[in-house]
Amino acid sequence: MKGRSIRLRIQLWHGALLAVSVFSISILFFLHERNLRTERVKGELIQATAALIPRYYNPNPHRPPLEGEERPYRPLHRRDRPAPADGENDRRPPPPRRNSDGEPGPPRPERSSHNDRPPRESDFRDTRLPPPAPPMIISEITGEPIKRPRRVSEILDHPAKYFLVWNSEAEVHARSDNAPEDIPYIQESYDQPGETWVRTRPGYIEAINFAPRMGTIVTGIPVKAVQAGLTQFALKLFSISAGIIGLGLGIGWWMTGRATRELKQIALSSERIAHGDLSERIDLDFPSSEVGALAEVLNDSFSKLEGSFQQQVRFTADASHELRTPVSVVLTTGQFALSKDRNISEYKKAISTCVDSAMHMKKVIESLLEIARYDSGETALNLQEHDLAKVANESIELLQALAKRKRITITTSFEPTFTKIDPHRMLQVCINLLSNAIKYSTFGTEVSITVREEEEDCLLVVADRGVGIAEKDLPFLFDRFFRGKRTTGDENEHTGLGLAITKSIILAHGGTIQASNRSQGGALFRITLPKS
Repeated sequence: MKGRSIRLRIQLWHGALLAVSVFSISILFFLHERNLRTERVKGELIQATAALIPRYYNPNPHRPPLEGEERPYRPLHRRDRPAPADGENDRRPPPPRRNSDGEPGPPRPERSSHNDRPPRESDFRDTRLPPPAPPMIISEITGEPIKRPRRVSEILDHPAKYFLVWNSEAEVHARSDNAPEDIPYIQESYDQPGETWVRTRPGYIEAINFAPRMGTIVTGIPVKAVQAGLTQFALKLFSISAGIIGLGLGIGWWMTGRATRELKQIALSSERIAHGDLSERIDLDFPSSEVGALAEVLNDSFSKLEGSFQQQVRFTADASHELRTPVSVVLTTGQFALSKDRNISEYKKAISTCVDSAMHMKKVIESLLEIARYDSGETALNLQEHDLAKVANESIELLQALAKRKRITITTSFEPTFTKIDPHRMLQVCINLLSNAIKYSTFGTEVSITVREEEEDCLLVVADRGVGIAEKDLPFLFDRFFRGKRTTGDENEHTGLGLAITKSIILAHGGTIQASNRSQGGALFRITLPKS
């Protein structure tokens, strides 16, 4: 039962959609974070490489400069210079003097050598000074000067980072303890030597700086070290996503419970009605909602079902009562005739009574069968274009003798009214209404029949000046076997099904029939039929 529950199915769809949405967003966020961290690691490696350049790029200042080469550093201290050859002076000759006009002036006086002059205080100063600081290096990432750290560990701020330095002869000059052994040597394959490049090889991300005639510096980090942080981030992201999905499922279950609560009330009310409590109705907290509209339709259906059931109960009781009387007459008369020997006239009278009762039962049964055929739609109407006024006039001719017996005048107001009808069935309707009007009219009054066309319908009206219809009997006037207080003493001759048959015929034609009381006294029946 739960597998077929609307609430459970909605919750499953909601959970699946929520899970797909949350995990899709989480995956996209994870990929973005991975790319962001990778780019951050690459930037850090570039900065670390730039910070290592001042430490390990120190070319030999004594070799002659190559063509077009600019020395990045000043030469070492004078004491580290190579000794001059015999007869050579390590000092360059001073430039010649020139006067204000730019012409050569008098020669400079020849200075004595270092050994000829008296000693100075500066000669006794310690000349073992550190090499001058390298030029300032600008970061390629931030554009700001990079401060030279004191330790390599400050440059490689992650324990998994490593570096390797080759000199200009492709010999390993320096390396960290954790540097891999399989780092390939970088050839002069870059378009712009001296810049820092990033490469990714299997298992490693490395930044490379190649400087011709100076060497190569490589800094890198294993991909596993980067992925280790991503794994923890993925676990946190998964936990957050699972929590969001769990919270969403809980809220969704509560919301679907509130949404389906009214459906449960409808189901419970329908179940009670199915067990025979036709007076049960659906009472909702929010009747203006979509479910409330459904409940209103169901309540109307239940009301009609209750009315139909009550009508069926009354019909069964009335039919039983209607048939019980003639059956009782037949049995009583037969038993009376057979109780002892009687003469021929008494037997004829008994048989005649039985025949009359049997004819009455036959009439009731035929009327019931006719109504049943109309209710089931089995009666096929012979529809044809016909004048409704002509049919009404035929019914007057058939009942003229009955009207004269009560000195009732029948007045007509006919207009040619052509519509699609079954002439035989409409004649039956006119006879039923006109006979009832004559029967219930006061002696010496009149009955009027009107036939005319209106804007959208064809109208047939039969009115009398009798005792009228009790207001409480109007809703039940067309029920089967219903008889109101308009009795004339000969009600046993009628079945009480005439108006029910009349309504069934009119409904089969797509029309309507209404009964009301006239203000000046009497009853009025109004029939409307659609135009052809």
